[in-house]
Amino acid sequence: MISTQDRCDAVTLIDEAVKKGARLFRACAELRLCTRTYRRWTGLNGEVKGDARPAAIRPTPANALSEAERQRLVAIASQPEFASLPPSQIVPTLADRGEYLASESSFYRVLKAVICQGSCPVTQAAFFSFLSSCLTGLSHTVAGRSQFRVVPRQRPGLAALAFS
Repeated sequence: MISTQDRCDAVTLIDEAVKKGARLFRACAELRLCTRTYRRWTGLNGEVKGDARPAAIRPTPANALSEAERQRLVAIASQPEFASLPPSQIVPTLADRGEYLASESSFYRVLKAVICQGSCPVTQAAFFSFLSSCLTGLSHTVAGRSQFRVVPRQRPGLAALAFS
């Protein structure tokens, strides 16, 4: 989005060029704007209008998940059976049981929103704990010389890379 101040500056430059004899479309072209943009930015009496998109009223889609459905998604993703699985595995597992709650992308969107708020039982700490338990003991040799190994740290849920 272009700030209102930048719009004012652009309109002022275009107006000055037009007053000195330049054609409107040529003055706009110098700033890489089309004349339609210039007209949209200026009102009938010449004042510069701000961007109306942030203040636009956007209705909620008819197929949006309700708050109860969102809470059910979080509750199911928090169950021990699904706590370590990504939505790409949760949705097919539920579909095999004949349950459909939401699409995979809806699962991701809801869980991301809840985890970012810090109010989800499936927290980032649980994720890192799961990740470090999967990687502990893993080793790899790079270019035949240096080797790294994932080792557990003192605090639960953390791991570190040890280079040799």
